[in-house]
Amino acid sequence: MVSNDLSSLISQIKSETETEKSKNKAYFVPINFKVEEIMKIINENSTNELVFDWHIYSDEGTKKIKELLKSLLRNGKPIKIDLRLNKIIDFELLGIQEYVNNNIDFSFSFELQGYTYEEFLQLQKKLVAFLDDIEPSMSPYEKYMIIYNKVRNFKPYAVVDNDNRDLASIINNKQQSCNFKYIFDNDYIDCLGYSLLLETLLNKVGIEASAFGFDVFDGKGNLLGGHSRTLINLSDDKYDINGLFVSDPTWDKDDNNLKWSLLPVSSMRENIYGDCNESLLFDFEHDKELDNVISHLKTQHNETTRDTIIELINRIDRAESEKLLLLNDDDFMEELEKYLHEKSNIIEYDKNK
Repeated sequence: MVSNDLSSLISQIKSETETEKSKNKAYFVPINFKVEEIMKIINENSTNELVFDWHIYSDEGTKKIKELLKSLLRNGKPIKIDLRLNKIIDFELLGIQEYVNNNIDFSFSFELQGYTYEEFLQLQKKLVAFLDDIEPSMSPYEKYMIIYNKVRNFKPYAVVDNDNRDLASIINNKQQSCNFKYIFDNDYIDCLGYSLLLETLLNKVGIEASAFGFDVFDGKGNLLGGHSRTLINLSDDKYDINGLFVSDPTWDKDDNNLKWSLLPVSSMRENIYGDCNESLLFDFEHDKELDNVISHLKTQHNETTRDTIIELINRIDRAESEKLLLLNDDDFMEELEKYLHEKSNIIEYDKNK
């Protein structure tokens, strides 16, 4: 039989253990969170780690995160914050550097790779080094051309064979060809590496762009594998350029004729390319039924089709996605159709102008 003192001690130890387990359990912050509710959870020692696994950082969501970070700084309790970044530019959008303090331990994830705060700062420095030749007075097209040539000539295409099928081993392989954590320091890069680098550098100079993937087939319909390109929202009055374009720095890496630069999205219709959400949605034309296009979009993460559309547009036109977020379903469809018509009507231009 256990004595009362021992029983009391066991109960205390169990209570402390459960409290510690609870504290160490990460809390996944919902997109509709309230700052006061999160602070209550932290003050009750229910967690010491907040995870933002969001697929879009809207203006409203970003504002609330900043309010929460201010409250956490004032609170002073040690807290870990893990932010899933959909794009590298999200780091600057959230203004993370304003909230770095002894009590907040930031970490980040991007394309399945984890970063400490210091590692992410080092990554930012490597990216900024690519932009030394960019002048504020340059037009968007001029900035694009400098960045595109730097990306396609960054280093030769090379991939490492992954004999190990363990996902963690593959992700942490320092010879990885697509992950930003390693491609600046190794000899490897693949189509996703080129496309993400182009996306990120363009974003840093104010040009909205997004890497995307799709399947490639041979002339007989046999799958050859996956490929990545970059979708670019370019508007430049100086060169009379306005619309959505697709660029492929991988296929242009050895070709100074730049046959794969700033192609219309309709170029993705060739039968060697498999359908993807980007080519389906942004190649919308007047003779297509929007409902039919939308019905073929692939959704994930238990999202609605509306959520998927907003996320796709957010990656290449943040202002338009903010507008769509505020509309009811009827107005949403009307605005979406208008927007896609406008972006589909790409103006022809002379690159040598």
